Amino acid sequence: RVRQDFVTQIGLPEDRYKGFIKEYQGATLMYCQLHPKMVYVHSKQIYQDMRSVYMLALRERFPNFGREFDGLETQFRLNEGRPLRAEQIPGLETLHNFEELRKTDMAPQADVQQTIRSVLQKLRADKNAWPFQEPVDADEVPDYYEYIPFPVDLGTIAEQLKSGYYTHERMFVADIRRMFDNCYKFNAPDSQYYFHAFKLNELFVRLARQHFAHCKLQVPLPTAKPEYVPSASGGRK
Repeated sequence: RVRQDFVTQIGLPEDRYKGFIKEYQGATLMYCQLHPKMVYVHSKQIYQDMRSVYMLALRERFPNFGREFDGLETQFRLNEGRPLRAEQIPGLETLHNFEELRKTDMAPQADVQQTIRSVLQKLRADKNAWPFQEPVDADEVPDYYEYIPFPVDLGTIAEQLKSGYYTHERMFVADIRRMFDNCYKFNAPDSQYYFHAFKLNELFVRLARQHFAHCKLQVPLPTAKPEYVPSASGGRK
C-alpha cells in the first residue's frame, strides 16, 4: 500500500530503527526511501529551479502564455455596439482554430438572419408548437421558474432575432436546444407537453440537417420516448 510515497513495507533492518522510533498501538509504521543524490535541505531551491525550467519551455512552446489582453469594452464601444468579428477580439488569433472561426464569421450576416427566420417560422407554424409560443405563465405553473432557471420559448427567440441578437447559427441552435431540454426536464414522458416537445424536436432535427448542416451543436432527441397518446380532437389548443 502506497500513501504519498510512503509504503507499509519497511526497507530497513529492524536493528536500524527498533528502539529509535516510538510506535503507537493501532498506528501503522510506514517507510519512505530517500534519493541518495537529493540534498533535501535544498529542496525548496531545487523545486524553484525546476519550475523556472518548465516555465521557460512553456513560453518557448507558447509565446503568448501568460499574456493579458484588455477587456472587450473598448472594442464594443468603437464598434458602436455591433457584434465583433473574430479578428477584432484581441488574443483570439492565438487559438489553433482561429482561421476556422474567422472563415465562419465571414458568412454574410443577412444570410444567417434569413435562415434563422425561415427555420423559426416553420417551427412556430407547426401544430406541436402551441405550448412553446410564449413564456410559461407563472400563475398557472407556480413552481416552474424554481426548477427552470434559464427559460426560453419561441416568442422570446423571435424577439431576440428582431433585435439582432443571433449573430451566428450556433446561438440560435443553443436556444432551441435549451427550450427542449427545459421541457424534458420539467415534464414527464407521459405528459402532453413532453409529447409536443418531442414531435417539434423531430421537426427541428430535419430542418437543422437542411439549414445548419455544418453546425457542430446538435439538438438530439431524448432517449425516453413519449408515452402520451393524443386524443382524436388533437388536445388542448
